[in-house]
Amino acid sequence: MWKIRKARKQLKALVREVYTSFEDPTTGQTYYYNRYTKETQWTKPAALGSEDLSSCCSNTRKKTKITFESREEEERHAVLKLQAMARCHLARRHMRKLISSIYEKIWDTSTQRFYYHNTKSKEVKWEKPRWVNDEDLQIPRSRYKQLKADEATPSNMVTKMNPKKTRSESLTPETAACMVQRAYRRKIGFRNLLKMCRAVYERIYDPEQGLYYYYNTRTKETTWDKPLLLRGAESDVFTPRTRQKKEREEMLTPDKAARMVQRAFRRKKGFQNLLQMCRAVYERIYDPDQGMYYYHNTRTKETTWEKPLLLRGADSDVFTPRTRQKKLESLMSATISRKPFQWTEEEAATRLQGLYRAKKAKQELGTRLMQRFKQAFDPSSGQAYYVDTLTQEVSWDPPALARRAGVQIETFEE
Repeated sequence: MWKIRKARKQLKALVREVYTSFEDPTTGQTYYYNRYTKETQWTKPAALGSEDLSSCCSNTRKKTKITFESREEEERHAVLKLQAMARCHLARRHMRKLISSIYEKIWDTSTQRFYYHNTKSKEVKWEKPRWVNDEDLQIPRSRYKQLKADEATPSNMVTKMNPKKTRSESLTPETAACMVQRAYRRKIGFRNLLKMCRAVYERIYDPEQGLYYYYNTRTKETTWDKPLLLRGAESDVFTPRTRQKKEREEMLTPDKAARMVQRAFRRKKGFQNLLQMCRAVYERIYDPDQGMYYYHNTRTKETTWEKPLLLRGADSDVFTPRTRQKKLESLMSATISRKPFQWTEEEAATRLQGLYRAKKAKQELGTRLMQRFKQAFDPSSGQAYYVDTLTQEVSWDPPALARRAGVQIETFEE
């Protein structure tokens, strides 16, 4: 996530080095000039998102670490910081409300997009006003209905619905702590509610319309409009593939992760052994008449023009008879020329201890297999089957560990 954010910042910095914004004196609109290609365009570069070219230095300030002499000074600084954040939030919300009361969005049928009308100055522009979203702005009909509803509401009714809270007593540390706790719980509650809403909705792409629609997995309903609670969310709604990936990550415990790693290792080792066995069976022979290679199975004495399926994606090809003979000679010479290994007393003792523990473990495994698995016979067919006394499962094949260890399974006594 940090790498994506860093790459996005670098991309925005490169775009700001390439483009420069100017204002058209006749229309008052902003256009963008490319310094390298000498081209101009009305649309803002997509890499900037909601930022402007002028805000290039706003995020380059480095944070300075503040040191405090006492605990009281640190608490006072924290209180002032929280108050400043609250005032900034209220001011931003009030500014958004003022801008939304002035502007209205109107749909242009020719360009299939909204343009924005300033009801005070009677100006129109294609760019959305700053600080507001499309959801905050209303169309003329909705704006007219809201104005009529506000005019019909008595002024004393408005004051009763929105009374101004005046604090007569001073704010004590206990009251301030309760307010901070409520704000924290409100934030955590909204985050949980957002998580629940994102768990219900899925975002699916429609290739015909070129747009995303939203699918409610509970009610099986679909809508083109994004859910109201998720419109201002930092992260968007999951697609079905992203949802499955997220569920796998949440359900992945350390034990499951260890099993997955073990399965992947065993799968790789098994494929390598199977590939080695297949290369030991087949050999590649050149046919001078056809000018092609055919493949000979040394076990079944069969030949085929097609390469064995398992070896088609292998790194090393099938041996020719001459290469196979050289490989066998090199292996034989390596075993003959190998010098006997001289064991020290400690190495010999360690080796003997390892062999003894392996033998005891094999005996313990055989005992446990005999206790867990029992053999029974089918009265209709007379064929033997095997019963797992722990899981109550039955199978016609004997357990692989018992067959490999050579354990004789006892007959099941009813």
